[in-house]
Amino acid sequence: MELTFLGTSASTPTVFRSLPAIALRLDEGSTILFDCGEGTQRQMMRCGTSFMNVDKIFISHFHCDHHLGLSGLLQTMNINSRENQIDIYGPEGIEELVKNILKTGYFKLGFDLMVHTLKDCDRVSRGNYSVECRENNHCKNSLAFAIEEKPRRGKFYVEKAKNLGIPPGPLYRRLQEGETIVLNGKRIEPNMVLGPPRKGRKVCYSGDTAYCENVIELARESDVLIHDSTFSDDMKEEAGKFGHSTATDAAKVAKAAKAKKLFLFHISPRYNHAKVLENEAKKIFENSTVAEDFMKYRIRYKD
Repeated sequence: MELTFLGTSASTPTVFRSLPAIALRLDEGSTILFDCGEGTQRQMMRCGTSFMNVDKIFISHFHCDHHLGLSGLLQTMNINSRENQIDIYGPEGIEELVKNILKTGYFKLGFDLMVHTLKDCDRVSRGNYSVECRENNHCKNSLAFAIEEKPRRGKFYVEKAKNLGIPPGPLYRRLQEGETIVLNGKRIEPNMVLGPPRKGRKVCYSGDTAYCENVIELARESDVLIHDSTFSDDMKEEAGKFGHSTATDAAKVAKAAKAKKLFLFHISPRYNHAKVLENEAKKIFENSTVAEDFMKYRIRYKD
């Protein structure tokens, strides 16, 4: 898993930041896109993220800074002779939004486009992972997302295998893949040499939101939490008025959820490099970092 922050600004782009978009490359080679602000396709080109590998796009809500890049991205995929289906997910209203985008563009797609409406607590399962959504605290029809890998098989204990007289080689692999083997007339089950299942990796994206208990539950024990941090503490009243978080709010969510890493996201244009936000968050949650455009972060297995 590798995260790439394509755009990290709030509402309007700046010299340093483009509008919200996050790419998550999976081990299988496909890429999931969370939000698609204006200019996302160019941001992808600049940092070497292939838009042709994107097979799913999750839109958190319908404020323009989070979806205006869809039209250009879809047209560019079409011009580049994309054939594989793409799926777009979002809250109620996503079907109408995409329908209007396709009407506006005066183009016909050469690939299948499937649009899916999500509601609170819905879960999308695909291959080795699932994406769950929860309503957040921003506006009507606004969602947070968490992607989580399915549990992995337990750790393979070589010493246990040797003690059972299993020679190194293909039999090890068969046991690791969950297959029962027979050796010298003795039946050997995988659980005789494997530890308990291990949790997969988990990434949570809050979307735009004020402090929200739903997001805490969604982000529980996540490897990475990407959270709205539009304002500093001195603008807490304005943050609440517009359904956004301060850096301190984001840090409180990360701490309550027992997340391992916090990225501050959706940064107001009033902050250039936003060190003030990072400093405020670190007072509560030390492992906090302000996300910057083109920043990459690899999410490794715990063991």
